Amino acid sequence: MNGDKSKSGKTHFRARARLLSIIGKDLISDESIAIIELVKNSYDADATRVEVTMGSLLDAEKSFVEVKDNGIGMTLDIILNKWMEIGTSSKLQDNSERISKKFNRPFLGEKGVGRFAADKLGSKLQLTTRAEMSDEEVVLETDTEIYGTDTYLEEIAAEWKTRTPEELIKPPNGTILRITKLRDKWMDDTYHRQKIENIVNVLSRLLSPFTGASDFEIIFNCPDFGLYNKKLDISKILKKAIYRLEGEINDRGILTYKYNEIPQKPVDLAMEHIPLRHAINTRDILDCGTFKIYLYAWDLDIESLEKAGMDQLEVGLLKAKDENSIGGVSIYRDGFRLFPYGMPWDDWLNLTLKRLQRPGAHISNNQIIGFIELSRERNPNLKDKTNREGLVEDGFAFNQFRSLVQLAVSDLARRRQIIRLEKKKKLRIEGDKVISLLAEAREKFSEMTDVYEEITRIEKEYESQKRENEERLQTVTQLAAFGLMAEVFTHEFARNLRHAFQHNLKIRKELKESSIVDDLQNTLDVMREQLKILQPMYYAERKKSEDLDMKDVFSDVKKAFESYLGKNNVSFDYTEENTSLHVKINRGHILMAISNLVDNALFWLESSGTPNAKITMRANGTDDSLIVSDNGPGIREEIKDYIFEPFITTKKDGRGLGLYITKNLLNAYNGEIFLTDNKENEEGTSFKIQFSKDVN
Repeated sequence: MNGDKSKSGKTHFRARARLLSIIGKDLISDESIAIIELVKNSYDADATRVEVTMGSLLDAEKSFVEVKDNGIGMTLDIILNKWMEIGTSSKLQDNSERISKKFNRPFLGEKGVGRFAADKLGSKLQLTTRAEMSDEEVVLETDTEIYGTDTYLEEIAAEWKTRTPEELIKPPNGTILRITKLRDKWMDDTYHRQKIENIVNVLSRLLSPFTGASDFEIIFNCPDFGLYNKKLDISKILKKAIYRLEGEINDRGILTYKYNEIPQKPVDLAMEHIPLRHAINTRDILDCGTFKIYLYAWDLDIESLEKAGMDQLEVGLLKAKDENSIGGVSIYRDGFRLFPYGMPWDDWLNLTLKRLQRPGAHISNNQIIGFIELSRERNPNLKDKTNREGLVEDGFAFNQFRSLVQLAVSDLARRRQIIRLEKKKKLRIEGDKVISLLAEAREKFSEMTDVYEEITRIEKEYESQKRENEERLQTVTQLAAFGLMAEVFTHEFARNLRHAFQHNLKIRKELKESSIVDDLQNTLDVMREQLKILQPMYYAERKKSEDLDMKDVFSDVKKAFESYLGKNNVSFDYTEENTSLHVKINRGHILMAISNLVDNALFWLESSGTPNAKITMRANGTDDSLIVSDNGPGIREEIKDYIFEPFITTKKDGRGLGLYITKNLLNAYNGEIFLTDNKENEEGTSFKIQFSKDVN
């Protein structure tokens, strides 16, 4: 043991100066975010006014960024013992006390790293501050660049002094941060002009126009780029929105809101409860909590924008496709914006992608300005990322929250679409009037050969084009119907195929067990029934019509959905009134039509959690009708007149084509489908299909 030369002791972590730039780089992504962090500190200091100046940018030696506020300021003790300690925040108190002293504002800069924003902008910092009721101001200066990155942090000196107030006289308190030796070398070019415009746009939406502090004003100056005392306010543009939705989604997924569009008067829907939770298939209290939502949208054609009173600058900001666009749906917590949500490059709701997939049905990111209002108190499960940019997105609460916002945006888009459908109906009526006038003109000018022939030619050309469009629609409808039904059964096919493979493996190991063989046979039988639904849809079978007993059609549909019905405890029954119903129709087409109605019913029965869920088919051979009913949540009143139009849907990821296709399939056989009263249940949905015997 005397030869043991082991040693022991204690040591301490030491940090190099490069840690400042490393932390700044990871926590602060660009100049706009850096400036925002400094503005947040002013807000936390109970300032009512903060002035941001980017001066002499085109002169590298003289360029600076200055953030000046009239907040409560800091004492020398706070500067030396709190502000100078990295990772320490004077705001880290108990949750019940994390509010500002003067205006009781919830703290925004809670992690104590906002000071790194200054180093992101430039290496040299001069801090001048004067506390309330103080007769002196404190000046601190530091320049990290002169020490080099290998210097230890404790070796970097910051010189300070107190003096009789020279800068903070009016107001007699506050803080000035003046940053020089800027990291970026500014030039008068497109790139840097866009950077300034981006900073202006970001600051203009930093505060919520609804729950942001009404006693907090942001002023921006940038003389090199022609900006002086620019007050940042987006509310002027919001007042010109063509479509507006303002409301709240509570923790049960119920949306209540007011909606209106220019030039109509506001329609108050505040008393109507829209159960969005049905569309995200949950019946529990939502983890994301209650939040407010404000959505403003435009049609981007020049006529609509001019009608809304938008000037050229506002139109340019809305339609911009680069980082200067003001479009997008932003998230706010306690009145302050969370980045990057709503920035042009962060389409967190996938609005543009949905718009590309279905141009007429969705609103793109540059057609909408939105505000989602969160708070620490009401939405504790929506947590900030450690880098202070965005929310933690891999949790259940955020996914729930995003789905609800997407549904609210879809509701606004659907209302917009309904308005546009009404306009198209008027155009169709006007088109029919034109044809009627042409017919009258043809009669009047029958003796004038040239005029008569020209009118006749126009009329024939119109009718020919109309027939061609109808034929194209029928072809597209059949193709879309096949794809839709294939999609409906894809999940069931996949599940049953997995079962088949699993049973097959067991058979190989235990050939003597007949029950396994029976299970495999049952699985294959289900798959065979589902194939019966799809097989008549193949091109070779599409034009064949046959005399079908609707009871047999019901049996085929029930077998196709059998496993789903059993798994979700949904009853599916068939009744006949008077006599049996026989219809001459293509087997595949009627199977598609009824399968779509059943698939819709199953979706809403499951998502709403309807007790004793049931679907019924009531056939009446006397009047050649069939009623398909369910006891689910029913169809919202405001869309009942439009459910057979394309792209109208209240499902989260629905296409809005099912009922449209069903209607067109039945129309091809002179049949009709429409909503009717649900006689068996007070709630629920009933569709009546009226068949015609006059079928080719």
